Amino acid sequence: MNSRRSKSRLATYGTLAALALTLGAVGPVHAVTTTQVVGDTAFKITAVAKTNTTSVKKKERFHARATVRYKATLLGLPLPLTAAYVNSIPLHFETPRLDEFDAELSSKKYKVMRDAWLKTDQWIVRGDKGFWGELRVTVKGSAIAKGKGSAFFHGGTGAGHSVDANAAIRVTVK
Repeated sequence: MNSRRSKSRLATYGTLAALALTLGAVGPVHAVTTTQVVGDTAFKITAVAKTNTTSVKKKERFHARATVRYKATLLGLPLPLTAAYVNSIPLHFETPRLDEFDAELSSKKYKVMRDAWLKTDQWIVRGDKGFWGELRVTVKGSAIAKGKGSAFFHGGTGAGHSVDANAAIRVTVK
């Protein structure tokens, strides 16, 4: 009888472990990501915009991450390049806070500026940096929703460079 109980318990524990692994592998239900890749094998820019949701209520916090990856090589040798990057949050939010960054920024505070790629005013933090070969930049910000409306969160290089990569996600404040 003990042998039967032990096998039953092992089967139950195995099922629970499989269920836990399955649930752990599932990310946040509302997380949204868009990506744009431009260039070729020698020169490539990848822009990724990621948000925790596409719809928020007033007074809820919205999280937005922009990641830009650069690769500039010729026959495997690194080339010099200047990277530009932007994290641009709609004006339907209070002044965003800068939560995390791993690159040089022109300011550590979001400012209302014209987003040349979206052609609208947004809360923007941006920067640029010279490098050789490869670079990955991530800028994370968050903001409290204040006014109803719908607009885009934008992450990428911005506009006006020789090669641009940009990604955007529509965000609605209810």
